[in-house]
Amino acid sequence: DPENGSDFLAFAVPTMMGEVRRHFRDYGWAVKVPRRLKDLQSQMVRARGELSQELGRAPTPSEIAKHLGIERESVIEATIASSNYTTLSTDVQAGPDAEYRAIGDTIGDVDPNLDKVVDLETVRPLI
Repeated sequence: DPENGSDFLAFAVPTMMGEVRRHFRDYGWAVKVPRRLKDLQSQMVRARGELSQELGRAPTPSEIAKHLGIERESVIEATIASSNYTTLSTDVQAGPDAEYRAIGDTIGDVDPNLDKVVDLETVRPLI
């Protein structure tokens, strides 16, 4: 409203920047992570930096939790969730050269005897 007297940029710039940040926060992750863990991520980065300077070493999850005033379990959950920002293709070699198999080749396969187990467990109550 031009009659309001407020400058349009004072409204538009923070609103647009917030929308862009929100977009990257919500859609930039490879795996769906709860928003509270995403929000906690930036607080933990700052806390780690501050505590590393203060302690002269990497802080423990308990020290970060105390610094932020939250539960230790929340720090651990957010740390685990942070690994979901990017993913690794299963077609990538597991080592530096062609001698190594692809990561996908190291993952187990379906047990061929699984159907026998299912059949046996299905029939067992009838015997």
